[in-house]
Parts: sequence; structure tokens; C-alpha cells
Amino acid sequence: MHTTPFILLTTILTTLLPLLTHALPHIIGQPGGVYYCVGPSWTSDCGYTDDHPGHCHVLGNGFYANTASIGPNPMTRCRFWDNDCCDDKRGQLDSVTITYPGNADLSQVGWADRAKSFICELGD
Repeated sequence: MHTTPFILLTTILTTLLPLLTHALPHIIGQPGGVYYCVGPSWTSDCGYTDDHPGHCHVLGNGFYANTASIGPNPMTRCRFWDNDCCDDKRGQLDSVTITYPGNADLSQVGWADRAKSFICELGD
């Protein structure tokens, strides 16, 4: 039997498309969430927070002052502080704002192992 490229492509897409669309929300996430890791380039232990955008979160479970890469989801802006209360008491030098796709190596901007708390908001 002779199969045309169109039939072959259709078969492949109908098989793979449900798998890809199911995986995408877990890879990219919904607006308001942020992915952070102990190692650069999102390696080693990693965490994810997507609850309560606009509220202060304190990094915990091994991430407190121990993150090397941070990646907010699309349409998400996150501000990280080097204190545990999302506070600007010392001015702009104690915080950094990161937007999608994030920063794979925070040491390049002097922020590796500094982040202690953060607020994420919807928007670019």
C-alpha cells in the first residue's frame, strides 16, 4: 500500500498533538508563576510557585538565598528581594526585577544566592 506524505503527517500529528498539548502547561506554566533553581541554567533542585500573584512569598525548602536561575512564566514580572519581607528599606539595590524568559545565570547580574523573597505580578 502506498501512503502519501499528507496521510503520514496527519497520522503523526494526531498521535503526538494530544501528548504535546498536555505537556505544554507543565513546561511553560500559566501567567503569574515562576520557576527557580539552585543551579545555573535551571539545574539542580528546582521549585515552582504560581499561587497568589501580587503577594509576598518567602523562598524556602533550600531556595532561601540559594538560587542561581529564575524563570517567570510568560506575561509575568517578578521582583526578588534580598530580605524576607519584600521590602525596599535600603532602596533599589536590594531587589531585582525579572521577566519572561528569566535569567539562567544570576551570577551575571550579581544576584546568585541573594534572593530571599519575591512578588510576581501579571504583565510584561
